[in-house]
Amino acid sequence: MTDLVKAFSKHLEAVGRKQGLAKVFNDVLTMGICSFHRVNIQSRLTEKDEANEALYFEIIKPYNKEELTELAKALGVLQLNVLKNPYSDILGDYFTLHITRGQNGQFFTPDPVCEFMAAITHGDKNKKGARVFDPACGSGRMLLAAAKNSPDNLFFGADNDQTCAHMATLNFFLNGLRGRWLG
Repeated sequence: MTDLVKAFSKHLEAVGRKQGLAKVFNDVLTMGICSFHRVNIQSRLTEKDEANEALYFEIIKPYNKEELTELAKALGVLQLNVLKNPYSDILGDYFTLHITRGQNGQFFTPDPVCEFMAAITHGDKNKKGARVFDPACGSGRMLLAAAKNSPDNLFFGADNDQTCAHMATLNFFLNGLRGRWLG
């Protein structure tokens, strides 16, 4: 486990003891998605999407100031991870180790397999604008591997688990990928 995964774990577990780890993890995902909302990014925070703002405030309502500080630090670790390890999947690693522990048949494809598959299917680094689709994307790890080779493609992911959908969406936002969640 990398130092950044340990730091992410520490911040979530500090809050998760009281609120429940799965709830805290899902709330961090939603907080991150709300923060990277299209209106926030495109307007540079000069405009608001009322529904997005309402969702964000509903999510943070049960937390006190100290807990919100820990959750903000967890989001900061995610951003730092992208700077140090672009296209890596700290969310999927955490989810597998601490939330599902392999239950419900949720095992994510190992990184070396994702990288191999991306190399043989999307290895042309000069190809831009291709559509890359993963019909059971989980946290988006296969799409992240494809983005390492050609980040200018369009990425599409689908999954029937809402937590997975949120992980993939946040991974897209954090890595600046263009694409869409199909759910």
